[in-house]
Amino acid sequence: MGFQRDMIPEQYWNTEAEKMSYRLEAFVYNIEIDKKKIRIRGFGDDTDMGSLDLPYHPQFWRNLSMPPDTKFYKKIKSELESNYGVSLEKQFELVNK
Repeated sequence: MGFQRDMIPEQYWNTEAEKMSYRLEAFVYNIEIDKKKIRIRGFGDDTDMGSLDLPYHPQFWRNLSMPPDTKFYKKIKSELESNYGVSLEKQFELVNK
């Protein structure tokens, strides 16, 4: 998603900064298939999901299926790898211990 022009300081109009965008994150706490029990609610609009104090479940990460190598996934993966200069697989390995 891009920023609306009125959200960008005027000195950055017509520059590369005006083309910046942001991504939203989603965090799944649990999967419920019984429609009577399903609750959807917003949470932490201003909270980064990395700062949530949640239990670590190694079994989940051992069974995680990565998305197929679509054009979109390759782009995101490339961006994440370029942020740190480390492969995405290595990032997961280091974080999920």
